[in-house]
Amino acid sequence: MWVFIFTGAGVPLLGVSLARVWLYRRLYPQDRTGRTDRSGHPDSGPIGLYEAAYLERGRRGVAEVALCALHLGGSLTVAADGRVTAVRAAPEPNGDGPGRDPVQAAALALLGGEAPPHAATFRTGVGDCPAAVEVERSLVGRGLAVDPRRRERAENAELAQAVCVLVAVLATVAACIVDSATGQGTGLRPFLAFTVLGTVTGLVSLFAGTVRSDRHATAAGLRRSREAAADETWAPPLPSGVPAAARAALTAVARNGPGSGGVHGLAPLTAHLRPRPAPGTASPATREPPSVGGCGAGCGGGI
Repeated sequence: MWVFIFTGAGVPLLGVSLARVWLYRRLYPQDRTGRTDRSGHPDSGPIGLYEAAYLERGRRGVAEVALCALHLGGSLTVAADGRVTAVRAAPEPNGDGPGRDPVQAAALALLGGEAPPHAATFRTGVGDCPAAVEVERSLVGRGLAVDPRRRERAENAELAQAVCVLVAVLATVAACIVDSATGQGTGLRPFLAFTVLGTVTGLVSLFAGTVRSDRHATAAGLRRSREAAADETWAPPLPSGVPAAARAALTAVARNGPGSGGVHGLAPLTAHLRPRPAPGTASPATREPPSVGGCGAGCGGGI
């Protein structure tokens, strides 16, 4: 009798565990052959400011570059309490960028409401909009970024495995009771069987690894990002409306984020984009208010 209980709990657990390994391997390919895109050819496309920022921090990084570019270009101002206000419309194309910047245009479109949003809330809205999602989709297609849909499937597999482990533990108790109650044994056999099952599951879990929500780049993406960071001559095109003198500042934001320090001319904005202090220690000027507004139809998930 206990064999049926063991089979009913063990087979789903093993199946989910193996599926988790498969999903994890698809999520983070080893990239041992140097192939970086889905067609199997080495990726040689450009790594711009938005791409470099995404590989480090996801769509949040894309939004940070856009906000800093708008601030440096004089298109928005930041009040002492962190509220963001538009000064003028989206900048016209300049000689460096390819044309009107869609991420900047989406950012300024969010500032049409009556109440100016806080900088951190504004960053979330910009990262959720279609222009930032398109940067993500492009990098995924090039094999440089983790596919968010695959990450969600891998996370669901982790949750399913945890549920199956709980069911297996309960099944172990039930099998031991049944084995003893029927006089067929002392409960040792089902206990040993489930112990072996637990050991196998644990080893499979170690092999599968853990899904990291803060990792946005594949192995190929990490390599391209490090190459760009190590290249002192890297000079990606600037977003529209940004003076050439601000290239170093935006490059630092793309590589290290707005809280990296030493970013000239961005202190009024970056002071409100850095991670907030622990609860109870934040000052009123740096606390992030509830979310306001949105980016309209076509927005993606959170960042």
